[in-house]
Amino acid sequence: MFPETPINSRLRPLRGLVQALALITGIFAVATVVVALCGGFGLLDSPVAVRVSSSLVDGLATAPGALATGVAPGGDVDLVFTDPTWTQRLLGATGPVVSLLLLTVGLIILNRVAGAALREGAFTEQVSRGLRTLGVFTVLGALAHSVLELVTTLALSAQALASGLSASWSVPLLPLTCGLGVLAVAEIVRHGLSMREDLEGTV
Repeated sequence: MFPETPINSRLRPLRGLVQALALITGIFAVATVVVALCGGFGLLDSPVAVRVSSSLVDGLATAPGALATGVAPGGDVDLVFTDPTWTQRLLGATGPVVSLLLLTVGLIILNRVAGAALREGAFTEQVSRGLRTLGVFTVLGALAHSVLELVTTLALSAQALASGLSASWSVPLLPLTCGLGVLAVAEIVRHGLSMREDLEGTV
């Protein structure tokens, strides 16, 4: 049983929310795999799509009168494989599944950090180490997932386009910023722990 303190009374429900989110994302990851497998066996209609530049699609048109004068379609469009192979299904499911798994693992690490804070307090070595682990995992996981998405998009576009490959890569700024922020908090906790130890040593 965790001691009842002001921070624990606020942290306990937040930890419960983190645990619930971890369970939900894990279930969604498994469901995504199951849907892909069922589609491969013909049990479900689960199309596979790849996003390419609209400039590569011949004959792209809009409804008459839908666009104002001087405006043309731009950006990206989704191409759908009407009868995807197992390889295409695997490539299509890889990005979403890995994304959900990374989120699940991150939430599990955060849950462990919250548990350590409830047991021992916020300014402890275990909390600092857990936050540092979460920050590094978030940064590296975001970069790895971004590269994985690029590779799977290139592979699928090569099978969807007769003219070659198509993919765009963007820096995952939001998760990178969150990861760096967690690393900063971990350093603050470590510094606070060091100051407390110094004060205790002088008493």
